[in-house]
Amino acid sequence: MLLLDFPPEIFQNIIHELVAETGACGAWKLRSVSKVFDAEIRYDVLVKQPQSIPCRDNSHDCIRLQQHITTLHLVDLIHNPRNHDTRLLSIITDLAQYVCGELGLDDIEQGEIIESLCKGAVKHLDSNIVLEHLWSVRPNENVSDGHLKTPSLELSIREYKNGKVQERMVAAIAADAYGLVIALMSTFTPESTATSSVFGEPLQFAISIGNHEMVEIIIEKFLSLRSVIPRKYINFIGYFGSQIACAVPCAIAERRLAILHTLVEAFKIHKIVASTIRRTDFDKWLLRAIRTRTVDFVRAVLDIPINSGAKVSLSVFITACNQGIPDIVTALIGDRLMDPNKEFMDATPLIVATRTGNLDVVKAVLDAGAYVNGVSKSSDTALEQALMIRKAPSMEKREAAVRLLLSYGATLPPFPKWPITPGLWDIFRETNIARGAMLPPPTFKLHRTNVQRRIRKMKNGVS
Repeated sequence: MLLLDFPPEIFQNIIHELVAETGACGAWKLRSVSKVFDAEIRYDVLVKQPQSIPCRDNSHDCIRLQQHITTLHLVDLIHNPRNHDTRLLSIITDLAQYVCGELGLDDIEQGEIIESLCKGAVKHLDSNIVLEHLWSVRPNENVSDGHLKTPSLELSIREYKNGKVQERMVAAIAADAYGLVIALMSTFTPESTATSSVFGEPLQFAISIGNHEMVEIIIEKFLSLRSVIPRKYINFIGYFGSQIACAVPCAIAERRLAILHTLVEAFKIHKIVASTIRRTDFDKWLLRAIRTRTVDFVRAVLDIPINSGAKVSLSVFITACNQGIPDIVTALIGDRLMDPNKEFMDATPLIVATRTGNLDVVKAVLDAGAYVNGVSKSSDTALEQALMIRKAPSMEKREAAVRLLLSYGATLPPFPKWPITPGLWDIFRETNIARGAMLPPPTFKLHRTNVQRRIRKMKNGVS
């Protein structure tokens, strides 16, 4: 019997089990099988069990799909209310109505604004946090003094000074209403801006939806207020920098390279960041940039001025080597950002790179000026580490790494310490001869024969 021929109730149960087994994101990809599949999967994911929409992996595509499904669920709840906590839904609806009232928009355009607000909220709050609000999974933690407590995009339930304007800015950004955003920002004063995060959340929202022009408008107004801050608020100048700094990880996570460059220029031109960025935060940004596997993001973060001697730490460099992208490794070492011969704990950068077994990464470190015979505190060299590479196919990687290091002039160990494997022995022997050895060493086969002969003589002598 064909699957589509089952009675509707049984078919719905099958789809439910499919969603439960593969997860919402996995099942969502199967909607293209047929219109019936599409309708039932949508119903099951968006209506029946959206208390959590787990990702089977943390890949960029999977997270995007998770956000898309959560956005559809949020929009569906606004138009078709069910037994959910309505506070977040009410805030989004009220903000959309405010913008439509200010701009004179119709119901269709209001629906588009609601969808944009839902999309931005999901990106800011994270899919699981949005679902927690809707289901009141942790009511005591989510609500305090009339506010929804969230790590980003702080949405208030009651009106408070600057907070309502901040929310309305978010709604205006969602509607691409540049004039309304500028009008709302004109209500901010240097005093109120110095003591509250009125720009941070709208700025991150604009980044999340990829509105570069809006980001520039917000930063321009932000910096103009900073320049006229009253003297009594001088201690809050660092707070300005922290609001822009909080936007950096958002720009990296959303893969907004042009916006990231705009933030970096704000740091450099207005000298905001040097005293406001903690080294731990900078390392996190750099790690995020490395995990994008795009060297342009890494270079942009490295361009941020901070009060620190060396910008690249050991953990950051190890992550870059494991990612296996030589351009990123080169960017981390280049322009004196990191000494290619400085020892980190028990290893030099070249030893760290060699352990990965990635020849392109090893070559990038060597080309950056690393000393091929550099010795760590534990007396290890890169050549010795190459002989211990464990990543499969380990023997092939060992031989290739050894050849590369020897080609850069690595010193051969004494003859008795040569590795007793045919491939590596032959590489050492060829290098020894090429370097003009007075007495060429034996072949591996002859060496093994001599060793076995000595062992037999020892046994016979003992007996």
